[in-house]
Amino acid sequence: MTGNCLLQRAAEAGNEAAALFLATNGAHVNHRNKWGETPLHTACRHGLANLTAELLQQGANPNLQTEEALPLPKEATSLTSSVGSVCMQTPLHMAIAYNHPDVVSVILEQKANALHATNNLQIIPDFSLKDSRDQTVLGLALWTGMHTIAAQLLGSGACINDTMSDGQTLLHMAMQRQDSKSALFLLEHQADINVRTQDGETALQLAIRNQLPLVVDAICTRGADMSVPDEKGNPPLWLALANNLEDIASTLVRHGCDATCWGPGPSGCLQTLLHRAIDENNESITCFLIRSGCDVNSPRQPGTNGEGEEEARDGQTPLHLAASWGLEETVQCLLEFGTNVNAQDAEGRTPVHVAISNQHSVIIQLLISHPDIHLNVRDRQGLTPFACAMTYKNNKAAEAILKRESGAAEQVDNKGRNFLHLAVQNSDIESVLFLISVQANVNSRVQDASKLTPLHLAVQAGSEIIVRNLVSVAETYCM
Repeated sequence: MTGNCLLQRAAEAGNEAAALFLATNGAHVNHRNKWGETPLHTACRHGLANLTAELLQQGANPNLQTEEALPLPKEATSLTSSVGSVCMQTPLHMAIAYNHPDVVSVILEQKANALHATNNLQIIPDFSLKDSRDQTVLGLALWTGMHTIAAQLLGSGACINDTMSDGQTLLHMAMQRQDSKSALFLLEHQADINVRTQDGETALQLAIRNQLPLVVDAICTRGADMSVPDEKGNPPLWLALANNLEDIASTLVRHGCDATCWGPGPSGCLQTLLHRAIDENNESITCFLIRSGCDVNSPRQPGTNGEGEEEARDGQTPLHLAASWGLEETVQCLLEFGTNVNAQDAEGRTPVHVAISNQHSVIIQLLISHPDIHLNVRDRQGLTPFACAMTYKNNKAAEAILKRESGAAEQVDNKGRNFLHLAVQNSDIESVLFLISVQANVNSRVQDASKLTPLHLAVQAGSEIIVRNLVSVAETYCM
């Protein structure tokens, strides 16, 4: 048994004329069948617009909700997602779920008339009522793609910022569903972008996480704060870049997002996104940030209360870090965008010192060939880049430096010794042979009181093989 009254049976049969006759002749318009469905529900479900209007006129309650889910009729299989296993539906829910826009219009018109009428017994529809899926009629219209009806509902007083039991707004839900069209519709109709989810997630973070570039653009256009970090401390720009969403990252930057973005780093120091990307060896992110105009010269800084260990005080610029890690593309990008190629860290080392000590040949060549490079800068140990190359026996780097700075091999230390003098004194035959090969002056004298030549020093050191080589070169010069 269904518990349907005669009025409901007529409506179920699609006999609107009979149903209208009963409605206008004293039938009980708020009778409820076994599922809690009233004649108004039945009329809305079957798209009987005239009957719907008459029932409302006769005092049918548009806010009564079904108590159990109705059995799904065979002809409604295409509507399963919107009508199956749902209860607590108002008649308006029914009209939307079964795609009857003309019936929806009747109910909205009735509401408008009832609001302006005097001595009217008609009950005003409550658009905030939710079905068993926690959906208002506005939400249901959106999720069934009925945006025209959604706009009509908003025009008739539906609340765009209603929250569900889990604290989500319709805007949140649209983004969770990756429903860009509905999200954009809500934004165009002034949905509040500042409401957060129960987990504290902003609308912008949701849009990024669900990979919705058009929605991100619309949210930014409406003035969203692009600096709010997520629960892990990641700002929106990093969230986009870390998920390879460069189109979204570009949108953020276009709307003025800070590409530098100082934040917490290792041991509580302060670092930029560029420092972080370099540390993570992520060159696609580093190059994006550099091209987006981030700070390319600042080293990490101590935290507000002096936090941070060595990283906070080492004075290493992004170029130092990239040279250390061997990030060739990043170094190239930094050089293209005007980084200071001669910056010195806390130890006085320039990026080329760092590249040489880490044996990154491509980066060494990139730096040495830069037009603004200064190859006579000494670190705190007194080493120039050439001295550094000699120390690490990087002959290729040393030769490249000599091509730019022909006198580099003749630079002397605080005791007046050049590199050939030192190599001879240390019996370093490999370095001696290299220096001879690049035409170092084998007759240069130590700039002190002794005025010793490399040959004198070789004899003192007792290195017969070095003596032989020096004599051989000297004979060649004399010929």
